[in-house]
Amino acid sequence: MLFRAILALAASLALASPASAKAKPKKQHVHDHGHAKLGVAVEGDTAALDLEIPGDDVFGFEHEAKSDADKKTVDDAMAALNGKALELFVFPADLGCAVAEAKAERHQDGDHGDVDAAYKIKCQKPLAGATIKLGLFARFKRLRQVKVQVNAGAKQSAQDVSGPETAISL
Repeated sequence: MLFRAILALAASLALASPASAKAKPKKQHVHDHGHAKLGVAVEGDTAALDLEIPGDDVFGFEHEAKSDADKKTVDDAMAALNGKALELFVFPADLGCAVAEAKAERHQDGDHGDVDAAYKIKCQKPLAGATIKLGLFARFKRLRQVKVQVNAGAKQSAQDVSGPETAISL
């Protein structure tokens, strides 16, 4: 929530500038194969996660799915992104976390595609000091690195992570 509020404030300031009055560029999606961006905002017992990842890393291709096999690949990956958030982001079991919201969308621009996903995770205990393990690398084999930004109250951090045993400290 806080992360989205910060992003909204930054966007509104950018839109208020004189230069933005002339041209409003469309959203730039991640497009560096093998690399994703993850924003994590924590407030008490709730985490908001925003993921941007190239379609090639998610599906194994970027083009629009036309064949039945490609369509099944897209459907399966989108189902995982929308329905298996706690496998992609593994919270400690003792926190009693559950997915409150999950929404993943595929964006296609010609032969290039990306996926944006947003999650709200609600836990039974505060998240301060907790560690989240990333299951993204196990699920998306082409993914090599995730640029992570964490905003957890007074704690803010940024790191580039890679590998199947990667964890993020909140």
